[in-house]
Amino acid sequence: MPCYTYIDMFIGKYYKKSAERPIGGPAFAGIVSAKSGSETVYFIIGCLMIFACVLTALLKSIEKQKDVVRGNNKGKIQELFKNKGLLFAFLGALSLSASQGILAYMLPLKVDGLELANHISGMLMSIFGIVAILFFMLPTNRVFDRFHNEWLLPIGLVIIAVAQAVAGFAFNFTFLLMSMLIYGISFALIFPSMSSLVAKYSSQHIRGKAYGIFYAFYSLGSFLGTSITGAFSLTPTGAFFSAAVFLLVMSIGSFAILKRNSHFLANKEVSGY
Repeated sequence: MPCYTYIDMFIGKYYKKSAERPIGGPAFAGIVSAKSGSETVYFIIGCLMIFACVLTALLKSIEKQKDVVRGNNKGKIQELFKNKGLLFAFLGALSLSASQGILAYMLPLKVDGLELANHISGMLMSIFGIVAILFFMLPTNRVFDRFHNEWLLPIGLVIIAVAQAVAGFAFNFTFLLMSMLIYGISFALIFPSMSSLVAKYSSQHIRGKAYGIFYAFYSLGSFLGTSITGAFSLTPTGAFFSAAVFLLVMSIGSFAILKRNSHFLANKEVSGY
């Protein structure tokens, strides 16, 4: 996450690349665990982390920009929550990560319940990332130029709710595949939109703090998604339907806020705190 934050802070116009993140991991884990066991997956990941740590230590330290350091960095955290654009991004992160947490927890159980091969879970998790990248490579990426991110975010939440509902109804591989295809489209709309909102509604000298809260909400959503479904002992079907209802409620609330605050979309960038 820290490396993503750094990239997001300094190359905000390339947020669309964010969907490339989830492709390799699930597919790799599914294939390797099916052939060599889950222990091998954890061992390889641990080795990669150690290698990345050593490589990072050897890299030349990045010097801070003086003009950024001189900025006013005394803004209180509660002030950031008064910014509607940032609040949209934070709630979007919470909703998306909660959905992903439920998906990561319940999809393998759903696959097992349908008596499919174990590696199917990893393959399905990778499909939505592939769909997201195709969404950016094809002319469909023009949607980010034609519509405000403030609208694309709740629209993406509605689509991801549909994907969760389809996963809940799924009784064979075809329906699970369909749900991941829909999920990929929604991910392509949500993640770049909410990341862009943080950069759009935060000035440069407090952008790091804004992204820190953003990723805190992202981590919190993942925790809540898995822990709540586990605490209530929900079945995969019940968990997917619950996620769909939650996402619909969040999207309806977002649309209501946008309609009542038409001036909200007129704010191009926050120059204060």
